[in-house]
Amino acid sequence: MHPVIRAALDDAAETFGPDKVTFTEQPDGSVKVTISGHDIGENWDPQVISITTTLLTTFPSPPPYPFYLPAALRKTDGTTVPGMSSTTIDGTDVIQLSVRPKGGRPETSFPALICGIASWLRSQ
Repeated sequence: MHPVIRAALDDAAETFGPDKVTFTEQPDGSVKVTISGHDIGENWDPQVISITTTLLTTFPSPPPYPFYLPAALRKTDGTTVPGMSSTTIDGTDVIQLSVRPKGGRPETSFPALICGIASWLRSQ
């Protein structure tokens, strides 16, 4: 595993807890990573979710994008949110979130990027 990606995963484990960070190294050297346990607020069902993305071998550039959320994720009031669409990844139904949050640049840290996504969802 590339040392920059390893450092980003270690940073995430330190920030969120090692039990909240799972990852799989892909044949091309990229790493699919899931950070679980994000409370995105009572306007969402489920309220606590995981966020998945892929760190490319060139991380932090380009920044990870898009992000994948649980397929069952919905606004409690039934409204739709721009940038969210249903898709299938590795045979699993997910919601693809195509946004780039402000303040969540991976040059700051990978955890900052994930926190930026959770914050963006809370603001919707």
